[in-house]
Amino acid sequence: MTRLGAVAGCLILQLGCSWLSDPAVRLAYCVEAAAREQPRNGAATQVSCDLRMPGSYLVVLHPEGALREEQVVSEGVPQALLPELRELRLGNNPAIYVIATDPGVSGTGSSRSILSSRTTYQMRSAQIDKLMVLAKTTQPVRVDVGGSPERRVIEAVH
Repeated sequence: MTRLGAVAGCLILQLGCSWLSDPAVRLAYCVEAAAREQPRNGAATQVSCDLRMPGSYLVVLHPEGALREEQVVSEGVPQALLPELRELRLGNNPAIYVIATDPGVSGTGSSRSILSSRTTYQMRSAQIDKLMVLAKTTQPVRVDVGGSPERRVIEAVH
């Protein structure tokens, strides 16, 4: 039974079902749930997601490829968080990033006082076609997923 419990615990963590799972992974699973919805009229599907992120935070949905710093800042990423976003960036893949922004948070990368999170898991279910940035102090995050049944796209994050 001990081995079975360990396997179950690992699966819970990987699937984003526990309090210990990563905020970016939780958001990607919400995107996946919205992408599975197929409204008959072709409208976007909206889903709410509790990221379980303490305090204020920034959600960044980054499309494929490199973006200029000016572009990222103009969309709402504070200049002070650019080093953290650079540290998190996963090559050229589209990705979801969640970064704690409370005034007491300090450091970069693995030495950050509240670790940031990232994932590319959303690529399995929906595309990120444009840079989207959301600064929040409350839960939940709402995501709109639209597009065709063949190609679901994240349209907005609120």
